Amino acid sequence: MTNRAYWTHFVSINIDISERRRLDQLLQDKNLELQRLTAIAEKANLAKSDFLSGMSHELRSPLNSILGFAQLLEAGAPSPTPRQQRSIDMISRGGWYLLTPINEILDLAFDRVGQTRLSLEPLSLAQVLVDCQDMVAQQAEVKGIKVNFPSFTSPFLVIADPIR
Repeated sequence: MTNRAYWTHFVSINIDISERRRLDQLLQDKNLELQRLTAIAEKANLAKSDFLSGMSHELRSPLNSILGFAQLLEAGAPSPTPRQQRSIDMISRGGWYLLTPINEILDLAFDRVGQTRLSLEPLSLAQVLVDCQDMVAQQAEVKGIKVNFPSFTSPFLVIADPIR
């Protein structure tokens, strides 16, 4: 006898994988698009940081000069008159008020892009209003605008960021 095997049956399984191939290609295309968009976003973020840094430096340099000049006026001889001293004080307060957020913008550009931190603390509402009045009173007077700020008989505290 011979050892011959005869095949009388066979099984064939056909699976259409064209949909899977199409989905794989679509996934690859989407990954490439995501990589491209990520590179664009990183480039935009870098441009934003460069802009914030440049602008804060451009603002801070003249502001430092203004504050230094106010200090020279204050320390000069003869001493400033009371009216001149009030003007010098207003320049100094306004300058320091502006310098703080400019410095924070610079910090934001370098350290914590995308996160603004608030420094909440109790503040005297009356003092906040006095500071606001000092900043706008002279400008309002020049324009003929009368600004009234309330006065308080008892202290009121608010929880706020003193800069913002």
